[in-house]
Amino acid sequence: MNNNQILKVEFKKYRDNYHECVSDTTFIASCVSEYAKDLEKKLPFQNYYFDTAFFVHNVGPNADDTLKSYNTENYTITPKNIQKWQNAFFSNINIIHIVKFYNAIERFLIISIRNAFFPDVIINNHLQQNINISINRLGYKDKKNNKHLIDFLNETSESCREFLSEKLNVDQNLSWKDFFKLLSVLRNNIAHNGGYIDTDIINNLKGINTKIVDQYFSLESERLVVKDNIQFLNFFGYCDRLCINLIKFIHNQTDLEFLKMY
Repeated sequence: MNNNQILKVEFKKYRDNYHECVSDTTFIASCVSEYAKDLEKKLPFQNYYFDTAFFVHNVGPNADDTLKSYNTENYTITPKNIQKWQNAFFSNINIIHIVKFYNAIERFLIISIRNAFFPDVIINNHLQQNINISINRLGYKDKKNNKHLIDFLNETSESCREFLSEKLNVDQNLSWKDFFKLLSVLRNNIAHNGGYIDTDIINNLKGINTKIVDQYFSLESERLVVKDNIQFLNFFGYCDRLCINLIKFIHNQTDLEFLKMY
């Protein structure tokens, strides 16, 4: 495939990921909400809708693995807490989507950097590793939070540099470069710590930008949660603008027609 064909394939992968995030946050969320309302109508006198226990088979040289050990605390969804459960469920979905969105952005960036700067690098399962090696050889060695990719683009492309220095909007005193850093910190924490977050990480995030962290996230039982699942679409919108416009400038384009967007 030539570069245009490669870009078309990768854009479809990225676009499909975006659609999944949006549909889960809107349509699927509304379906679950309607189902919960139906439960209240169909089971008006039900004390609980769902109950599960935690158990595990006891195994080992001297254990009877036919027996199960139970924890005494069950997980129960009741009419009183079903709204809280819905909010928690879709918060978890959106937290997972941050990782999916970031990985999609990372993949699209790597492909575009390869097309624009390292066309001889073969596209295979080692593409990211080989692009990283190529960039490292040019002196960009700090791979933490993919800083080497942004530093490379910032130094190599004037249009990328100008874009990365711009603010997200008039209400956010945050550059696109720092937003990528914030997104990277979020992704790493979610992927490696399951969303459990300590004071150092919170301070790190707020050190990048307090307003956007406080606007979209909160802490509950030391876990990162989304404050408002519908409003969180705006956060995904920032992710989308970052990715597509950065891809545009990497390819020295002035508009998005090269991605068949009019």
